[in-house]
Amino acid sequence: RTIDGSANCTEARSLHYDACCFEIPSSPCQLCATDEYMHHTAEIEFNDDDVTCKSASNYLMERADTSSPTCSKAKATLSETCCYSTCDMCGDYDLDWDVFVDFEGVGEMSCGDFNEYFREEAVVDSSGQCKEIKEEFFDTCCY
Repeated sequence: RTIDGSANCTEARSLHYDACCFEIPSSPCQLCATDEYMHHTAEIEFNDDDVTCKSASNYLMERADTSSPTCSKAKATLSETCCYSTCDMCGDYDLDWDVFVDFEGVGEMSCGDFNEYFREEAVVDSSGQCKEIKEEFFDTCCY
């Protein structure tokens, strides 16, 4: 057991302080924009280590201020791999949540359920899958 104030405690602090201790920033770095979602399990290289996007994001939120060079660099190098905007069915139009459609073997679902489907399946806004779904259901689901 190491007692606070002892020589062992002081030595341990001096050896491990930078790696283990940090002050949570008042304005934490957010890897993805507020209107984006994260590919949590995507593997990336961050701080010379192979980690998931979620791990890198947690590190940045705990240790980097939003205005820091560390945050800016991480966003510039990682956001394309880690962050995405989900498919936006209606764009500038409104989504009719009460209309039901038959969708891809899923069966009958409300147009409003597409939002959850897009998040769960990580359907990216600019993807071919998004475009196909919009082409099929825009006229029915959007007004």
